[in-house]
Amino acid sequence: MSLIHMETEQTRQTGHQVGQLAVRLDQEIQTLRGGVQELMANWQGNSALIFEDEARALFDQLTQVAEVGTRLADRVQREVDEWEAAAQVLAGASLATAGVAAVVHDTTAPANSVLAQLGGGQMPDRLADVQMLHLRDHPSQTAIDQFVKNLKPGKRPVIFLAHGFRTQSSDAEQSYQAVEARIRKLYAGVPGDQQPVFVGVDWDAEDDNIHQHLEADLPWVGKQSTDQIPYGGDVNFFGKYESANNRAWETGQTFGTLLDTYHKEYPDSNINIIAHSLGNRMSMEALKKSHVTVDKFLSIEAAVGESQIAKGQDFQAMLDTTRVKQWDITYTPNDWALKGHNLANMERNIAPNPIGLGNGIDRIRQERPNFTTHSLEGMDSWFSTNHYGINIDHDDIYSMFRPQKFVDSIIDPINPNLG
Repeated sequence: MSLIHMETEQTRQTGHQVGQLAVRLDQEIQTLRGGVQELMANWQGNSALIFEDEARALFDQLTQVAEVGTRLADRVQREVDEWEAAAQVLAGASLATAGVAAVVHDTTAPANSVLAQLGGGQMPDRLADVQMLHLRDHPSQTAIDQFVKNLKPGKRPVIFLAHGFRTQSSDAEQSYQAVEARIRKLYAGVPGDQQPVFVGVDWDAEDDNIHQHLEADLPWVGKQSTDQIPYGGDVNFFGKYESANNRAWETGQTFGTLLDTYHKEYPDSNINIIAHSLGNRMSMEALKKSHVTVDKFLSIEAAVGESQIAKGQDFQAMLDTTRVKQWDITYTPNDWALKGHNLANMERNIAPNPIGLGNGIDRIRQERPNFTTHSLEGMDSWFSTNHYGINIDHDDIYSMFRPQKFVDSIIDPINPNLG
């Protein structure tokens, strides 16, 4: 074993400076984006198009730098919180004011076999950006208990992220990291012990490429030929979809058990959910199975029939503000993936008319308060399925997760005292 040391106050200050720099950079990027848009309205021609493409590429690169800075700053803040907590436990509060020393144990021991069912053979790292929760093999209650115990959020909120149909594990994790970076921006300047914990749910939803299949089965969306498309044809596509639909129910039972376990272990940690497409059905099945209250639920292009969200139906809990305090959804009538979902479900008479197409939202708004809708129609393209993903390039959609103290008053993120 070895001795390591940290000057906590200096480390925290440096992390804060990195976070503020990331915020400034993001603000400058948004200003420049607006300037380029104005410029394009007054500059026509091939050179203008080249400039616009290069500017967008530059802004994308700078945005990635800002997101890295935000994650780095948050990781530093949380690391300091962990050190100070360890100091109070090991040697009393006096160590926390003069730097912290701690013993580092051997980390080369074999991974816990129970955790391997959930985390790919690795002990969950509480300082990681997004914890990955693997539910493809329906882990045992023992494995669920161990995973939950290792999260250790304290009173920090948790945000569960759930992908949709035909999403590979690696793609899901990448999208989850991008969502985490967007929400971290909302928490700039917030102490580490109030920052949310992110848990990315990985479930078996037939992880092939949905866009390829839609181009085969709905030729008006894209390419006409199915020559190079796996499974090519509507029978296989809808068969795969029905299989994923069944797995959404099955996985929802396991996820519901995990939610109950989490709430029992951490009753002061607010539970939040962000779900995309069929991940909404999986998450709503979990809510039906469990007894938890969800603080905020964001449904992105939900593949859930509007008739299921009614009193006496499968997902009536979504209308109950004692079960879901705040519910936001995105929708667009031009989502060709959900049109395919609708066609598949209409053929089988299984809860057609998904809310992600805008079905039933006026009725839902009348039946429950704290329900906000976000139309994506203005972002739609003729050359896309318009199904988006859990990571949408529209920060306002995630603003519901802004810390309450930032909602109650207008605070300048650079100079908080100016609020």
